[in-house]
Amino acid sequence: MKTKIFTILLIPVVIILTYVLVMGVRGPIVRANDIKEQEESVKRKLRFIRELQVFYNSQKGEYAGRWDKLIEFAKTGSIFVVQRREIAIQGKQDEYRVEVDTIGMIPVQDSLFGKARNKNKEYQNLDELPFVPGSKTNQFGIYASKIESGNNMINVFEVRDLYPNNPARGAEFKENGEAYSVPTLLAHFEKQLKSYRDKAVELQKKQKAAAEADKKTLQKELDELSKYIGLYERRIERINTKPLRIGSRDEATTAGNWE
Repeated sequence: MKTKIFTILLIPVVIILTYVLVMGVRGPIVRANDIKEQEESVKRKLRFIRELQVFYNSQKGEYAGRWDKLIEFAKTGSIFVVQRREIAIQGKQDEYRVEVDTIGMIPVQDSLFGKARNKNKEYQNLDELPFVPGSKTNQFGIYASKIESGNNMINVFEVRDLYPNNPARGAEFKENGEAYSVPTLLAHFEKQLKSYRDKAVELQKKQKAAAEADKKTLQKELDELSKYIGLYERRIERINTKPLRIGSRDEATTAGNWE
């Protein structure tokens, strides 16, 4: 009888342990799939924004550095339709000249969505253009300027995911699971880095003035500080370079950093 009661009492324990074991294996897999799906959504939207920025630049002679300008252009702007022709050069075999003719203009929306409005359907609410997929509050960072290249000034732009959810891209999370923003993390990391560097400078001053017996102890403290300095330097580099983005502040490119 005691054996039977013990067996009955053991069943819930076995069920709970089995659940914990299954979730321990399944949890990371589900999390990895969620990260992958979110990043694919972000990449698709960044490619759409890139197409719009290229149109904007072709008409305005610059990229948009503000969302309101880009949205207004998407809603009301037009772009030229051009025809490119290769014409054989007489008397020269396999040599051609290229002629480009402007044959008209079409609304930006016709190019973005098609006349039947069945292209890029998920982005047709243009007022939601600035927002990271899955959020109504978190916006992409947008930047546009000019850089000097040789003797020329070149237009550049960057659109960046400021709320990465992938730890490999520098993401860190609050207790409720919400991702910290890139500016928040940068401010924190830079503050910590400065603090450790200041401490290292003070220790170096103490070490110079210290007795020989104390210098080894101070060196150990410096070595420990250097580990934290290196850690925060790497974290700053990762959060500056790894989050998904298109374009660049420093070079003339429209490519994504995953391409």
